Amino acid sequence: MKSIARYIDEAIAKGIVKNDAAVAAALGVTRGAISNWRSGDKAPDEEKAIALARLIKHPEEEMLAAAAAARAKSPAAKAVWERIAKHYAVAASVMVAMATLAAFCVTTAPKAAPMLDVALGSSLLC
Repeated sequence: MKSIARYIDEAIAKGIVKNDAAVAAALGVTRGAISNWRSGDKAPDEEKAIALARLIKHPEEEMLAAAAAARAKSPAAKAVWERIAKHYAVAASVMVAMATLAAFCVTTAPKAAPMLDVALGSSLLC
């Protein structure tokens, strides 16, 4: 499971924001709050977790579970929240892959159909 720090890093790496100060401004928190989230001393509350998810276009459920895992007091609770977060991350990846395949089929199937039919027989992917 990704830590909150990795989600913040992703926002910066994708060019959505320039740095931690910009993340703080986008989420309406202090730079110190971002520092605390990065270090694991604290985690975003539900509203800020949702805002971070929206900022980086991740499922809100995934981010809520990641934040709950970061706040969990017991190892058992942390493990459950981490499994939930991982579940949503995998589900989101599958959905992106399916959307990509669908877009490929829509844009290439009419042109590629004769070649695909020869290469694959009648079992076309699209």
